[in-house]
Amino acid sequence: DALILYTDGVTEEKNEDGELFSEKRLWDTIGELDIKTMTAKKVCNSMVKVLHEFNGNTPQDDDVTIFCVKKT
Repeated sequence: DALILYTDGVTEEKNEDGELFSEKRLWDTIGELDIKTMTAKKVCNSMVKVLHEFNGNTPQDDDVTIFCVKKT
């Protein structure tokens, strides 16, 4: 079991083309992670890595917070 919380800055992050990261892309990212075997820290770090890869060199417009808690 895992609980993942995030601010709107995650889904509203833009890439170099002005495209939003979006909730769909966030859910796709979560779905691609092996959350059952990952620590909460690795889940968050993996999500941040995907977000940074999407963002490229675009300046951040809003706060970006991702919080993950896992039952062990």
